[in-house]
Amino acid sequence: MLVAIVPAPSVRRSPRSKGWRTATPSDCQCPLSTWYCPCPTPSIHLILTHKRPLLPLLCNAASQTLVQCGQRNLGGQIGCPMGLHTWDQTLGAHCHVHCLVAAGALAAHGGRWIKADPRFLFPGRALRTVLRGKFCEALARLWTTDALPCPEEPTSGGRPADFAPLRAQLYAKEWVVYAQAPFEYLS
Repeated sequence: MLVAIVPAPSVRRSPRSKGWRTATPSDCQCPLSTWYCPCPTPSIHLILTHKRPLLPLLCNAASQTLVQCGQRNLGGQIGCPMGLHTWDQTLGAHCHVHCLVAAGALAAHGGRWIKADPRFLFPGRALRTVLRGKFCEALARLWTTDALPCPEEPTSGGRPADFAPLRAQLYAKEWVVYAQAPFEYLS
């Protein structure tokens, strides 16, 4: 995945005044708007029971989802810094991935920038469906290799029949994934 690094407003030394000033958006070499896209999982109990294999699995599923949507909707390679967030405002467990998706994509041969529509990036329903599918598919692979025993029955192993109720539970819950309109620099 291509990662675009966009300079944020920062404090830097001003050559004129010999003092410090806050950098403005015009100081940025690459002015690029970004879309906010949270990628949560509806089963916090499962994640907390198996943090080590499932947190990377969630990050990979989110990354693969956004790359796939970038290819399909924009026709190129997106840039997207991601951060794993494990707590909510009251310090309760709440695992999800925060993504800042560049409002465009780099064309296949890298020769041009494909700008996204400023009103729309990716369809939310597609993001939800693809993320859930990629997460559950990777979870099933872990399950069948006995790398992830059932939380309720640790000795059950990874038989596919045991995974069916968990898969049904994950597909029954709503996955709240969306792309929020571009952030603007604050004045």
